[in-house]
Amino acid sequence: MKKLRTAAKWIWEHRGQDIWWRPPVLTAANAQDPTNPQLSTVEAESVFRVLEDEKLIFPFQHPSDKKTAYLINEVRTAEWEAFLQKMSPFHMYVVRPFMALFKNGWAVLVWFLSTIIAAFLGAFVKKLVE
Repeated sequence: MKKLRTAAKWIWEHRGQDIWWRPPVLTAANAQDPTNPQLSTVEAESVFRVLEDEKLIFPFQHPSDKKTAYLINEVRTAEWEAFLQKMSPFHMYVVRPFMALFKNGWAVLVWFLSTIIAAFLGAFVKKLVE
């Protein structure tokens, strides 16, 4: 996830430029920009697939070589920011588990109430035995 976030953030920081994106731009093959994430080819392809699935980039036929390239979907600013935020370590390790807890709120409530009831029943049975 860290590599995905780093690559997505790097791409988003290069928005507003007339760049036709292809996965090798995230690899060592992009010697023109030493700040690139230096991913493997498989990782770079995977990043592009995820970003395309999220509709943060979209495929387009390059006008000169007629091969598929990608453009940043710059009008989806809020979606880009939300994607980058949900890839942050705080979100992944604090917010996501906390939200999962509330999604299963009924299960937590039932567990909590059953624990209280079991404690009271245990105390009641103990009093009866004495």
